[in-house]
Amino acid sequence: MNKSNTEFKLFSMNKTQETAYKHATAQERLTALKTANCEERAIDEAERCKITNVSRATWNRLAKDKKVPKPLLGSTKNRWMLSEILVYLYRLSESSPVDNGNTN
Repeated sequence: MNKSNTEFKLFSMNKTQETAYKHATAQERLTALKTANCEERAIDEAERCKITNVSRATWNRLAKDKKVPKPLLGSTKNRWMLSEILVYLYRLSESSPVDNGNTN
């Protein structure tokens, strides 16, 4: 039983490392802003919810699992850089299956 617990811990650690969000590079952020035709700015929780269509509770759960960008430090309210959220969405859309229009 001890061996299986060790194997499970190793498996769960690997899963966390595989799915952990990696911060966007400067080039990715610039490309995302140009693609969206936006200027860089900090966005609050309400705007982040509108852009991502993810509730606060779900976002916090994903943040706990390190699957989404963290908010900026030093602020009393949660704020994110718009480019970081855009890169997150672009990466998400690239990794999701392509919708071919079939409804079957």
